[in-house]
Amino acid sequence: MTREKGRPLVITQNGKPAAVVISPEEFDNMEYTRPFMNSVTRGLKDVDAGNSFTTEEVKKELNKKRSAR
Repeated sequence: MTREKGRPLVITQNGKPAAVVISPEEFDNMEYTRPFMNSVTRGLKDVDAGNSFTTEEVKKELNKKRSAR
C-alpha cells in the first residue's frame, strides 16, 4: 500500500496485473481478518444447520464433565 495514497500498488507485466504491493500493516490485517471471517462463516453455517447448543445445554454438559472427574 502506498503510504501517500493509502492504496495498494499494482505492478503490471505486459500490461496485465502481475503483483500487488501492500504495507506490512495491511498484510498483517489481512492475515488476521481472513481466519476470523472464515470462523464466523463456519459458525453461521452451523447455526443454520441446527448444529448449535443453548447456553443451558452447554452448562449441563460442562457440569456433567466436571462431576465425572
